[in-house]
Amino acid sequence: MKILRVNMSSLTTTFEDLPEDMIAMGGRGLSAKILTAEVPPDTDPLAPEAKLVIAGGPLAGTLAPSCGRISVGAKSPLTMGIKEANAGGPAGQKLDRLGIRAICNWPNASVAHRLLYLAINDEHDSHKLSALRALIRVAPLRDDRSNTERLELLKTAMKMATRDDEPCPPAALTE
Repeated sequence: MKILRVNMSSLTTTFEDLPEDMIAMGGRGLSAKILTAEVPPDTDPLAPEAKLVIAGGPLAGTLAPSCGRISVGAKSPLTMGIKEANAGGPAGQKLDRLGIRAICNWPNASVAHRLLYLAINDEHDSHKLSALRALIRVAPLRDDRSNTERLELLKTAMKMATRDDEPCPPAALTE
């Protein structure tokens, strides 16, 4: 079985083998294990480092009744703990047939300058707003840029935020 990693910033995916200690896990347990292992406890649930995990159970691809459910887990902004919801339907079976036990996101700052360009130059206001929101999410992520460069990019984005409902900078920048 595999974990499908999805990078919504660069629109790329990668597969990794499900770790041996997670083979028998699924659903809520697998979501919690991934979140506990990959998201530091003090991470803001709305910060770029936060993750969303969609996981099927270990019996999802079998004929066992009620085992085709999927679990969606993330860190809760309300409780700051790991929260989970689940749903029925064919999604769990379809993921299992593809050899996927979990889908998990990871953010990437490599698209920050492309987002800045779109936030400034796109002809549609709704596209500009979406690009600006995404830029504010990825600008502080660690990559090969210096802290000063990351901060300047975020300052530029925040100067562009002209409406009261624009997003605030994530807590990750206060480190």
